[in-house]
Amino acid sequence: MIEEVFSTPGKIWSYLSEHGETSVYKLKKDLKLPDSMLYIGIGWLAKEGKLEIKREGGSLKVKLV
Repeated sequence: MIEEVFSTPGKIWSYLSEHGETSVYKLKKDLKLPDSMLYIGIGWLAKEGKLEIKREGGSLKVKLV
């Protein structure tokens, strides 16, 4: 499990680098991540200052900084 924790932020970063801003829902669906890993990865990248999170309508959007 610890390997998954360490690899998930990289998967998210790569996806956003290729696709740009996206909703958290689409990110989860496309990367096929469980909620726990998705939010660990998002939190990790946000803490490092590499991710911007915003609420748009009824969804959360994320993008690389």
